[in-house]
Amino acid sequence: MKKNKEEKKLPIVAKRPNWFAYRIVIPLGSIVARILFKFKSVKTPEAKAFLKSKKPFLVVSPHMSKLDVGFVLLGLKPARINVVTGRDLFSWGVLKPFREMFSAIPMSQFALDLASIRILNQAVKDGLSIYLCPEGKITLDGTQMHYLPPATAKLVKMIGLPVLLAVNNGAYSALPKWGGIKHGKVTQQVSVMITEEEIKTLKPTEIYERLKAGFVTDQNEYQIQNQVVFKNKKPAKGLHHVLFKCPKCGEEYENYSTETELICASCGNAVKYLKTGELVAKGDSISPGTISKWYAFERASIKAELLADPEFVESHPVIWEINKTGEYVETGEGELIITRDALTFKGKDYYGVNAEIVVPIAKTHTIVEKMKEGIDITLEGDVVNRFYFRDQKFAVRYLLIVEEAFKLLQNI
Repeated sequence: MKKNKEEKKLPIVAKRPNWFAYRIVIPLGSIVARILFKFKSVKTPEAKAFLKSKKPFLVVSPHMSKLDVGFVLLGLKPARINVVTGRDLFSWGVLKPFREMFSAIPMSQFALDLASIRILNQAVKDGLSIYLCPEGKITLDGTQMHYLPPATAKLVKMIGLPVLLAVNNGAYSALPKWGGIKHGKVTQQVSVMITEEEIKTLKPTEIYERLKAGFVTDQNEYQIQNQVVFKNKKPAKGLHHVLFKCPKCGEEYENYSTETELICASCGNAVKYLKTGELVAKGDSISPGTISKWYAFERASIKAELLADPEFVESHPVIWEINKTGEYVETGEGELIITRDALTFKGKDYYGVNAEIVVPIAKTHTIVEKMKEGIDITLEGDVVNRFYFRDQKFAVRYLLIVEEAFKLLQNI
């Protein structure tokens, strides 16, 4: 296995984003954002006053899209902000210039990462501003994460900076995780979530409640209520990865997406995805109405399965990859087994050595799903194990099983 070349280049101490980023890249980005998304940042009087003070801050947002980072940097300019990103992004060679330009801070998703915490502490001491998406991953359905770990509030308290909230309304519709870019209108709302004085006195439990309240959103309803139009020649393409269960016949992974429709190959149920965000049934077909409502229907179905069978178990063949060298390396193959208590990989590496990875669901509120039908599990702080399903399906089903089993185990 190659040595971790990329890891050696990770910043030991975060630096202020360089002049080229804010004199060239950000101005060009502003032009593109106005043309493609009619981007506008709307700030409360309190947020405007705080930004004028030029004091360092922490800005947080619900994670709607890959575009969130760009919109936050554009909306809060000229403030220079260091972005906290998942370690997975440090394996994307195309992003290397931007990571270095903006001095991105790597952090493992849903795993204790002491190295990143040390970098964050140093960044605060050096007077830097930080952007963090506490949910840890991009939404699939346009709503907030089903569960926000209380440890998130402890991290915010540890950082100790006043907190701004930036909500990028329209970002989900502009570039959902499952689809391509759509042209429309994105309006950013910026407010002060926690003041300079409050961050010193608020308890983590109080910070936690503010975070949860600030992240509540349904971008599908926002788009429909405000009649925001997003245009794309293939608006529904890829939607079947998320909406895998037919609401009419109940079959799973029979849905396929065309340019504008989601169709069930089993019963013919056909739903059109409108440019205003609605899912409209054709003829005698059935539609829950929006992506978030359809996804909630799938979540409820998974929960019912788990409640009906205390001995629930499911297993599928996977290809195993590991990223601890700055790139993913195919390592072996086996079965990915899920029960109400654990997610377990059993297989062999390509040297023939038996391998087993066990992840207790009681300690795992979610996993990272990939639209190429795979999932990521982070171990040992920065080692990412990726499993691709050989059947090229099941990633979102496994995600929902983990999340609903976690809630059952935690009595949530």
